[in-house]
Amino acid sequence: MKSSGTAILCDFDGTVSVGYIPNMMLEKYTGTGWARLDAEYAEGRIGYREYLERRDSAFSTVNATEEEIWSDLEGNISLRSGFGALVEYCRGRIQLSIVSLGLDFVIRRILQENGWARAVTSFSPAASFNGSGIAIIYPQLTHAGSRNVKDDAVRRCREMNMNVVFIGDGAPDFEASEDVDLRFAVENSTFSRMCRTGGVEVHEFTDFRQVVDRLRLLVL
Repeated sequence: MKSSGTAILCDFDGTVSVGYIPNMMLEKYTGTGWARLDAEYAEGRIGYREYLERRDSAFSTVNATEEEIWSDLEGNISLRSGFGALVEYCRGRIQLSIVSLGLDFVIRRILQENGWARAVTSFSPAASFNGSGIAIIYPQLTHAGSRNVKDDAVRRCREMNMNVVFIGDGAPDFEASEDVDLRFAVENSTFSRMCRTGGVEVHEFTDFRQVVDRLRLLVL
């Protein structure tokens, strides 16, 4: 099928970053472990709306500035090996976008500090610091049937007749990747397990260079 190009949509937390940065923030400022919330969602014990409501309610109690949070995070964030190679592979010819439920100010800083900001677009919730907590503001969805920002990004690309590659690690990534051409999942991740259980083709990786190698084989 004739397409108007290729879009690569990539999750951030747990995919580009090795850990979940929002969980790091909440554990630091609320004293509560939040990994269980991700597990409850992945196991289907809570729905997507409840997942976000509980997370966002916790952020509303975080009384810290953007600079204070970044100071605490800086030096404690690990990025998955090879993401820079993917950025350079795509630069100037393939649209590479971050689609994330993480917070935009963190993603933006990491992209800028690594020299990737001009080559990578990002669609993620904004954080409004109001002096007594953090309000999470989600991007406006362009399609009425979209479930989240990730699903909405896939629909936008399809509307433009683009081939879509999706890279991720979690349950929202599985849900968003229903109508894509190629899936990459972090090895042994929830996304990978859900694909295998559902009989959906997926390529596992531990290093983004593996993604680049596969894309080269497909002449993308």
